Amino acid sequence: MRIAIDCRTLLERKTGDRTYIANLIRRLPGLTPENDYLFLLHRPLQEAAEDTSWLACLRAEIHVVRNPSPRTWTAVSLPSFVRKHGVDVLHVQYIVPPVCPCPVVTTIHDLSFYRFPQSFPPRDRFLLQHLIPFSARKAHRVITGSDSTRRDLVEICRIPDGHICVTPYAADAIFQPVADASRLRTFRQQRGLESPFWLSVGVLQPRKNLTRLLRAYHQVLQKNRDVPLLAIAGKRGWIATDIFREVVRMHLNERVRFLGYVPDEVLPLLYSAAEALLYPSLYEGFGLPVLEAMSCGALVLTSNTSSMPEVAGDAGILVDPLSVDSIADGLSRLLHLDERGRQEVRGKGFERASTFSWERTARQTAEVYRQAAPRDLASTALDAPHP
Repeated sequence: MRIAIDCRTLLERKTGDRTYIANLIRRLPGLTPENDYLFLLHRPLQEAAEDTSWLACLRAEIHVVRNPSPRTWTAVSLPSFVRKHGVDVLHVQYIVPPVCPCPVVTTIHDLSFYRFPQSFPPRDRFLLQHLIPFSARKAHRVITGSDSTRRDLVEICRIPDGHICVTPYAADAIFQPVADASRLRTFRQQRGLESPFWLSVGVLQPRKNLTRLLRAYHQVLQKNRDVPLLAIAGKRGWIATDIFREVVRMHLNERVRFLGYVPDEVLPLLYSAAEALLYPSLYEGFGLPVLEAMSCGALVLTSNTSSMPEVAGDAGILVDPLSVDSIADGLSRLLHLDERGRQEVRGKGFERASTFSWERTARQTAEVYRQAAPRDLASTALDAPHP
């Protein structure tokens, strides 16, 4: 089969969407060499915000599909490319073309714009609430990373459960404990993190629940001055100003460090240096930072809602993200773990993270392509040899 994949997020800074597509296309050509893969971009690779040199090693075609207006790239440029190059299956994230000459698979990571609409600017929220349900119903198959989002797709988008394929994600191979003490010490000095610290990772926006986390942190700090610093890594998003105001209001300026955007290659150092990841998000389609932190040996506090219990299992401290008291109780549990308890939780984290695999995700995705393909091609794919 000829499979075209929308890879535009490769050109952007690290997000869950970029991590997903990068790990998928790294593996698909090698795992399914019987398919021809066409990776589609809207700008040259030279304009990528992160390193993409690894693409040259893949057995795939890279195409820059240009369009004078980014708004019509999906609706006009994609169908035109598919028709011209004889594509059998097109894979996109979220929005599908209204009309396409071949079957379309879409990955919808979450429906946060429905569950927590206040996390999005009004215009974005309006477009997403109209376009995503349409795309989910239009696509031949919908991929998502968790059972939680699968249930949301059935309930909100009214699509048959049989059209949804859950392919859990995983931590990238770079996420391993950094054992070099000298390297960690230098990193801490450069970032102003010589003291023990807890870590929060993610775009600064309401859905990440940072204002409640800050209030819970302040609450614990009133009872125990030995609480680690709080380091917050992530670029500014929608309504980020409220987070900075909360720090000032509670006089936490000396206790909270805003690190800004942190690139992929630095994150393993950050997770390895941290005492724990604090991730009490209101809603996640999967929650990759949970697995990334566990893979690096950090303890994890996360929410008991949406997909996060699926990801963390019994290896994380689960809290009610809507309750400041619940988050504070979780922080107190972290604070009072003795060394034996910390090692036990850390071991559970390593074990939990190891049960997720991008190779498995890629194989499951290739099977979705086969299901979506025209029947004669799907039959041929079944007969093809597999490595």
